[in-house]
Amino acid sequence: MRRRWEKKHLDFLKETQNMLMMKAYNQFCKAFPDFSISYIGFANKRSKCGFCKAQNKRLKWTSEMLEAVKKTKGQDSYTAYKSFYQMFKNVTETAFHNQRSLLGVVKSKPHGSNKRAKLYEERLKSGYVQIKVAEPAVWKSKARWVWEETHPGEQIEKSDSFFFLNGDNRDFRPENIERLEAKYRTTFLYFGGPDKNPEVTKIRILQAKIRVAQLDLGEKVGIVKKIKGTRIEIKGHKKK
Repeated sequence: MRRRWEKKHLDFLKETQNMLMMKAYNQFCKAFPDFSISYIGFANKRSKCGFCKAQNKRLKWTSEMLEAVKKTKGQDSYTAYKSFYQMFKNVTETAFHNQRSLLGVVKSKPHGSNKRAKLYEERLKSGYVQIKVAEPAVWKSKARWVWEETHPGEQIEKSDSFFFLNGDNRDFRPENIERLEAKYRTTFLYFGGPDKNPEVTKIRILQAKIRVAQLDLGEKVGIVKKIKGTRIEIKGHKKK
């Protein structure tokens, strides 16, 4: 049976427009336990209603806003955003947490620390930043987390990779993160992977997609064969 969205549900969505997607979904489920809806369905509805400002990538940080972020040093994530939100209501939690990270207000803790991390605290693992997204100890790649928060409702696979267009794995601006399906990863790295120039990285991604499409077509018509997981062109085939 399809659930009908009532005014009280939509009003609640509007109130959560500056929240992180997962946080908003959890609060919605608590507020309306009889309204059964999946995370994807919730994200799609919130996005279609225009209550997901995380999609706005043109936010301009003023000196006043940056100073306010710096003053949250030493505060836990909840307290920090709450005090910041009172002054700047147009900034989402995603953007706020990213700016704290960029300014060095939040220090990434070494992986394996015995001290229990707080929600949205960051840590370093194998040279990459992870962020705690749920209790008791659910961590996620920050690049993946930022992409998910700024692309509500879009389905992704666990095998997907997330690359930084300018090669800087500390630059978590949404426009600097590109999702790449697993089938393109090896070919993308073969063409050189991420470059300092975002446009070069985009070209390499396009090259990888074109090459994989060529191999897919070649396999269908019999001019490409898979040997031990690697696809190669059959020798002796005459190209037209």
